[in-house]
Amino acid sequence: MLIAEKAVHMSLALVSLGVGMFLNNQFSRRVAAPKSESHVNLPKHAAPKIVGKRLDVADANWGAYRANVVLFLRSDCIYCRMSAPFYRRLAILQRDQNARVSVSVVGLDQIEKLKDFLTSERLEVTAIRRLARPLSGLEATPTLMLVDANGIIRRVEIGFLNSSEQETILRELAEETKTLSGRAEAK
Repeated sequence: MLIAEKAVHMSLALVSLGVGMFLNNQFSRRVAAPKSESHVNLPKHAAPKIVGKRLDVADANWGAYRANVVLFLRSDCIYCRMSAPFYRRLAILQRDQNARVSVSVVGLDQIEKLKDFLTSERLEVTAIRRLARPLSGLEATPTLMLVDANGIIRRVEIGFLNSSEQETILRELAEETKTLSGRAEAK
């Protein structure tokens, strides 16, 4: 009986490991567009060919900011909750008057639920928005997009980001705001 119990425990451990690896693979895919390309193909479960396209969000004034971060969230998404500390770090950039970074949330559920979620996670955002029209294939949350001053999607990150990936996003935002600041001063 002892051998049978060990076999059952070993089988359960292997199944758990396999499920964990599957979930990690499904929710941790990322794509960044090279600056010279207008779009790239995202994984099949992600929004296809959206990098390089315009993000059509109601009442968005992309040009008012040096950089725009758009978060696609759901109030019942565990990965959105796990990502909240990183989103709070993004909000610090938003408060820096020199950086001029916008952090907006596009809700994939009811606005009131999303407001409650943002309050419970102590997340400050520039705006809560709705898509003007559906974005084909965008179903996974959380999704982070970097959008330029013309509303063009420059980078898409789908799923929970590890600390190294978070630092990369923060560095890119810092670099982008420095670059744009330098261009404005040169004029």
